[in-house]
Amino acid sequence: MGITVRALSHLVLRQPRPRMDEILKIIAAKGLINDATPSAEIFDLDYFQSRLDSLQAAFPEPFIVNAAALKANSFRGILNRVKAQGFGAECASISETMHAISLGFSPEAVIFDSPCKTKLDLKTALDAGVYINLDNEHEMAIVDELLKDGCSGSKAKLGLRINPVVGGGTIAIISTATKQSKFGLPLIPTTKERILDLYEKYSWLSGIHIHVGSQGVPLELFVKGARVCMDLVKEIESKCKRQLEIIDIGGGLSSTYEEAEEPKSFEYGRYRDNLNQVVPELFSGQYKVITEFGRSLFLKAGFSVTRVDFIKDWVPEIKPIVLTHVGTNQFIRETYLPEVWRHRYLLADPEGNLKSPDQSGSQVYDLAGPMCFQGDYLAKDVELPKIDMGDWLIIQDTGAYTMAMYSRFNSILPSPVYGFTKKNGQMTILQQIAQNDLINDEVSCLDVIDFETVKKRILDYDEAFPEEFISNAYCVKVNPFVGVLNHVLSMGMGAECGSWQEVFLALKTGFKPEDIFYYSPVRTKSEFKQALESGVNINLDNWQDLAHVDEQADLNGIPKSYIGLRINPIIGFGTIVSTSTATKASKFGIPITEDICHIYQKYSWLNSIHLHVGSQGIPVINMVEATRKLMDLVMKIEAQTGKKLLAINIGGGLSSSYDTDQEPPEMSFATYRKALEKSVPELLSGDRKIITEFGRCLILKAGFSLTRIEAIKSWFPDINPILLTHFGANQFPWEVYMPGVYRHRFSLAKPNGQLQFGDQEIYDIAGPLCFQGDYLAREIALPKANPGDWLIVRDTGAYTKSMFGRFHSTRSGPVYAVTKSSTNHEVIVLTCIKSPENSEEVIKFWETPEIEGLRAGFVAAGQK
Repeated sequence: MGITVRALSHLVLRQPRPRMDEILKIIAAKGLINDATPSAEIFDLDYFQSRLDSLQAAFPEPFIVNAAALKANSFRGILNRVKAQGFGAECASISETMHAISLGFSPEAVIFDSPCKTKLDLKTALDAGVYINLDNEHEMAIVDELLKDGCSGSKAKLGLRINPVVGGGTIAIISTATKQSKFGLPLIPTTKERILDLYEKYSWLSGIHIHVGSQGVPLELFVKGARVCMDLVKEIESKCKRQLEIIDIGGGLSSTYEEAEEPKSFEYGRYRDNLNQVVPELFSGQYKVITEFGRSLFLKAGFSVTRVDFIKDWVPEIKPIVLTHVGTNQFIRETYLPEVWRHRYLLADPEGNLKSPDQSGSQVYDLAGPMCFQGDYLAKDVELPKIDMGDWLIIQDTGAYTMAMYSRFNSILPSPVYGFTKKNGQMTILQQIAQNDLINDEVSCLDVIDFETVKKRILDYDEAFPEEFISNAYCVKVNPFVGVLNHVLSMGMGAECGSWQEVFLALKTGFKPEDIFYYSPVRTKSEFKQALESGVNINLDNWQDLAHVDEQADLNGIPKSYIGLRINPIIGFGTIVSTSTATKASKFGIPITEDICHIYQKYSWLNSIHLHVGSQGIPVINMVEATRKLMDLVMKIEAQTGKKLLAINIGGGLSSSYDTDQEPPEMSFATYRKALEKSVPELLSGDRKIITEFGRCLILKAGFSLTRIEAIKSWFPDINPILLTHFGANQFPWEVYMPGVYRHRFSLAKPNGQLQFGDQEIYDIAGPLCFQGDYLAREIALPKANPGDWLIVRDTGAYTKSMFGRFHSTRSGPVYAVTKSSTNHEVIVLTCIKSPENSEEVIKFWETPEIEGLRAGFVAAGQK
């Protein structure tokens, strides 16, 4: 087909961990893939737990709140694990915030981050008492107003997201620390004073937040961003004569979609070591520190299985098209941006046995989803073992940013999500899915979150950031399911919330208000009021935020929570523009070039500072540079204001890897920690509370999504066979629209849960949405696929299910958590933490409410 060996080198099938094979057998044995549920999302709770453990080990200090990013994976069953680990919840919307609250995350461990918060969002967050990372001047003005009017008693802490402008990673759309970033306030020489002025103006700003990006962002950018943040903190504290309380360094550590293991270069321990070297002040205990990892926690704990129901192979020069039950509905990024987001694929037979090209030969397929548009392909040119109808296409590394992105397009029912833990002598997760008939006609796809993986990632984080003054706020937006939030919460993390809804979710989950960090670049006065009243911590974004909070402060007194200002350190792009938030063009925070000290001088209630330079694709060096800038700013603020900031929020943003099973060392928490220690040693001095907001890197690899391949289209010999699945832009919007940025690893399993190996074919994997771009991935090498096979999308624990969309009115599938038995750690337990939606639930979304005076939702012009 004219495809060079070099072009396919990254698609060569890598045998998954033995865990995958076990899980597939369980899926088959339990009959989880069936006509009712032809796709399933599988989450290895044991692997997820290991990720939580790893993160927590890297950042173990009591002053650190690891806030798992709910947007990566929001299933309650998974988030319960996050909460149980003592993690916080990083929330990208007010809904995620309230989701975290509903899970029991303490408000102070819920971080509300969103670049676009309404007044109501901010009021809700203030009322909930979560930590709010404000994004811009407007939000600050709103918060200031709210604090003066109705939210004066709020316990919420507020920070400001700063774009440290340390540069982008390899994926522009998730590199948030570039001049073009929409996140936070860019911190560059020409904006630093304005940012300082904002901290001076809004004294209730007690935190600072950065998030330089996530996937594709090198570790050094995260560390650089933290350094920039810490430098800014110093300047803020110098100018404002007060100490910030919270430093939210965000999350964003990359995972890999190409390798089975997490990249060594992004290990949490390495991140921590780098932070120790570059930003040692971060761990001084002086600040509450928040991290917001998501993808790196969730991604590799999850894989997706979808049954191949049909293979179209009519045109000799066109690759067979594999029709599956997942596409743009669940793999939006993979479909729209296949060059960026591309998973590894495996093929299994309906019994859960992985297929090998050695057994049946291989072929290149296009993997299509169920959506009614031609672009709905999980992937194209995917080499897989010969696919038979009924086989399972396995999409690897789907624990993050797959089901989290589920779209309603076509009103397709989402896959069930299964969590698995190991049972001694029992079947694999995939076999259990098969035996329990979890993939069937009603449920064509599901997601799985491995809580053990999340635990390991959190422990990695704790190991890198062990100090008590560092708080790790789980980025709720990464994966906001209550099960996940509970898990993060149980591991001692806080919650970083990007919306008031995320704050509310975190509070409902059980996060204490003081462990919730609420930031969004756009919030309403009402949301600020609610956030302040709730006692959560708040990071402000803009002058309007400052005004809102100041107003509430005048009305109801100085907030007792961390109120920070997000600073944009203006450190540049990572590799993904859309997740690079520290650029001049960033929508987040106040540029560091502004008179931040004046802000802190003016607003005496500002007691923390915040930056977040981006996430996936942001190099650690950018994160550290941003933190250095932030720390310098903090010193300046403190010198000029005469008050010490209580906390520095350096955001999250460590990239995760979609290419490997393990996070690379350069994406580790340890690497980030060492970089911070080297460049921003003051950050780790213990003088202030330090906050990070990791999401993706905590949970990404803990998840995988499973969808049934409904059909395979292989009509033209010069076109890859198209696997039609149930994952696409509905759950994987980034993967669909930015395939060059977000690309998962995929596996293939038979409907019995057996992973498939052997000779491979190149497939395009299409999703179910009705547009041609709905492809999870293209040019994916898999064992030959057959309709009915399960496609497993790896590393979907973050930013997949949490992004689930209503496009097509697709039903959200179940989410299953994988955990270890409390009595026998060799025993895998598969627990449904989110039931599959039914048609009635989907229809309810579109219902016209019965409102007096309205008829059929229509009001004539001029009618009241």
